[in-house]
Amino acid sequence: MAGSARAWGRLLRLSLAPSAVADVLAGHVACSGAWRPSEWLGLALASLCLYHGGLALNDWADRAHDARTRPGRALPSAALDPRHALTVALLLLALGAALAALLLPAPARWIPVALLAAILVYDLLPRGAWTGPLLLGTCRGLNLALGWAAAGPLDARAWVPLSIYALYVIAASRIGRLEDGPQETIAASRLRAPFALASAALLALAWAPWNAALAPALRLVAVAAAVATQAALVGVLTRSHPWTR
Repeated sequence: MAGSARAWGRLLRLSLAPSAVADVLAGHVACSGAWRPSEWLGLALASLCLYHGGLALNDWADRAHDARTRPGRALPSAALDPRHALTVALLLLALGAALAALLLPAPARWIPVALLAAILVYDLLPRGAWTGPLLLGTCRGLNLALGWAAAGPLDARAWVPLSIYALYVIAASRIGRLEDGPQETIAASRLRAPFALASAALLALAWAPWNAALAPALRLVAVAAAVATQAALVGVLTRSHPWTR
């Protein structure tokens, strides 16, 4: 397909790949308490296909709007053919969902189906002020569930961190949307501090050592990561200028 490697990298947002892999890895380690790459690497690949396919489909669906607001992106700038972008996006989404369903145990195969559905709804249907963040949170929670389900069942113990992580993403995404509009300095500034505290608390609860499956060393790493992220999050969100630009 025509188009430079740089243009394809921009369309697929390849620099964000670690974010998708981190979800799967975190879910698996939180459930198993162990480092077993053979159990999550395949699902990480499936997650990457779903994640980058979803990003490409989103750019394809938003190409008319981006032509007005972000003309330098790969599709509005004509660096890539929209038909080629759509083909690659759909292939990646189908491959990711199929691979995840193949690797997961039968009771968990609904997860990639639900994740694919959430991606399609987010990309192709109108996104409201709360609908968009809710869908993003759902996608990231289900992505975390991919890794968890590879190590154990999605029981009551699983839904606590999955739900908390989804709520954290919803909060962060909502702040970003407030800063996209003409009233960003008013609306976002009013909610920045409350969301900072709420997000930090959610993240701390998600990785606190309530999970008995984690080995002691992994518990310490999880708590240290949560504390460091809290400090960074509060610092960023309490700045006077928009943090999403």
